[in-house]
Amino acid sequence: MRKFTFFLAMLVAMVTTSMAQSYELTETRLTSSDLNSKTEPTLIAIKNLSATNNYWFVGNTGAAPYSAAEFSEDAVFVWEPVAPGVAGVAYCLKKLDGTYMTTVSPAEFSAESGAAALFTTTNPTVANGGFNGDGDSMPYIDDEALLVRFVNATGTWINVQNGDAGTPVYNNGTGGWTIHNVYLVEEKEETVEPEPEPTVQTFAVEAALFPAPQGDVTEIKGIRVEANQGPSLSDLPTAWTLTNEAGNEYEMQFQWLYDWETVLIMVNPAITEAGTYTLTIPAGSLKTDDGKECEAATFSWTIEATVVEPEPEPEVVPAANKSYTVVAEGHSKGNSPQWAINDEGTKFVSTGDNVISTEEQKQFAFVAYEENTYLYSVSAKKFVMKDATLSDATPDAIEIVKLDNGKFFFRFDA
Repeated sequence: MRKFTFFLAMLVAMVTTSMAQSYELTETRLTSSDLNSKTEPTLIAIKNLSATNNYWFVGNTGAAPYSAAEFSEDAVFVWEPVAPGVAGVAYCLKKLDGTYMTTVSPAEFSAESGAAALFTTTNPTVANGGFNGDGDSMPYIDDEALLVRFVNATGTWINVQNGDAGTPVYNNGTGGWTIHNVYLVEEKEETVEPEPEPTVQTFAVEAALFPAPQGDVTEIKGIRVEANQGPSLSDLPTAWTLTNEAGNEYEMQFQWLYDWETVLIMVNPAITEAGTYTLTIPAGSLKTDDGKECEAATFSWTIEATVVEPEPEPEVVPAANKSYTVVAEGHSKGNSPQWAINDEGTKFVSTGDNVISTEEQKQFAFVAYEENTYLYSVSAKKFVMKDATLSDATPDAIEIVKLDNGKFFFRFDA
């Protein structure tokens, strides 16, 4: 029977310690010569120097604006040489998502490296005629030697256009939208500590055989498990096992002994074979409505092997008086004498035809045992019963009675 409750179980995400990447803008500005000498991929950020677009170039937003007032990962480019290890040949501008600025437009990016625009850089200045001295840009320029222009293979370059609404293009303009400061960006690895796991309250369980044995354990047919949490258990367990030393598992049926308070395990058929049997309860396999979980536990019971003590062999004591040679009343069903004492007076022998036998299987002795005298088979080492059968025990054995006339008496009930 399942208990229906309004308790909502909390889902806990298992978070492990990990490393997170972040990108830090440095104060280092790279010159055109610095960029053209790179032999390995370098992280950079491009800042335009114009009154209408004095922002960080992003480039791949897909819609205006293509620039951002604040630096972020979106403004990070990889300045990647097309010939690794070789400087000055050509470079690609790649975003962190692996897409390349294409030959079509500085606003279009592709995952295909073959579509990438190939760049080198120049240093446009007023003195060399590369920069027209745009008055809107001059307030943002502190060193013309640090001005950079990205020139593609067709001889045109990146023009970032208006930062608010303009779409970047390739052209041959010489104004402020074509000159930039390029900053070095560093990649940082930060350790992300896992959020602490919520503390789960636990409780211990107790287990005992049911019904409780009186003395030694002779069988296991029921086990009672107490949680001591009141009527608040949510579901019957499914992960518990009962095994012996060899690892063999036994089938169990679970039910409530008291509603949602005590678990009763029925073992059917009951276990009676000698051995040690262990109930294993995993941690968390029994829960309460308010989220408490049981602790792991094991309980063991041992059924001892039954030791059958053999009855001691009776001491064979021959009749004291050797002169008694006939058992007058030793009759079988045919009422003819069947038994006689041998010539030593120590054993009875079967005569049948009144001839004494020397065969051991036909010889019998008087036996004094437990204060009585019995007829005892020599060969079988068993007592003769009243029905003429043989047995190890004496309750139904023939008792020999000594008569006053010097004879012995016994009779078969058969």
